[in-house]
Amino acid sequence: MVKRPSQEAHRIQALVPLLIRIALILLTTTALVFGILAWQSGQQIGTAYQGQGLPEEDDPDTPGEMEPIVEPEVLPVHQAELADDERMIAIEVNGQHRAYLISDLSQPGSHVVNDMVAGLPVSITYCDQTDFSRVFSNPGKDQPIELRTAGWIKQQLALYLGRGHENQHLHDDPSIPLEDHPHKRISFGNWRRQHPDGLVYVGGIDWEARDVENP
Repeated sequence: MVKRPSQEAHRIQALVPLLIRIALILLTTTALVFGILAWQSGQQIGTAYQGQGLPEEDDPDTPGEMEPIVEPEVLPVHQAELADDERMIAIEVNGQHRAYLISDLSQPGSHVVNDMVAGLPVSITYCDQTDFSRVFSNPGKDQPIELRTAGWIKQQLALYLGRGHENQHLHDDPSIPLEDHPHKRISFGNWRRQHPDGLVYVGGIDWEARDVENP
């Protein structure tokens, strides 16, 4: 006698293609969501991470050692004369919101801003050559972090931590002895609408003009 598949077996066989399609949809959606979140938060994409487009030049127009910007002037959001599509690096500390203008951080002398936000030392770092942003914090301290530009090494921004030259790190180095503080990239218009009581760093130092005046 030939055994016929049971009705239950038929149902299971019919469900298999549907389950495969559902699994594929879930995987695709998950990958898309993580991709969007990574872009919005300025996910670390240095040489230790997949997918970074590094400049072809070994030595692009990146300065050597430079002093950081420390506790700069910030403006109430309604006083910041910025276009809505300007890109910002935004952070939040204990309910206080602050945004830093990426086009200013792109200047040779503005890659590192050491600030104090709600009593927390934070360092906002950005490299325009790699489009890589990273924000550090140093909980438990009451003075700005001593972080500064060290130059261009291994196709990315390098940093000095402390006053000497012994503690040098690449921008994406996971062993930097500071905490990574959450941040996101957002347009000024969107951030302004979300945080009308926020403070904004717009910079204002013309480094090219300053170099001409002080060769």
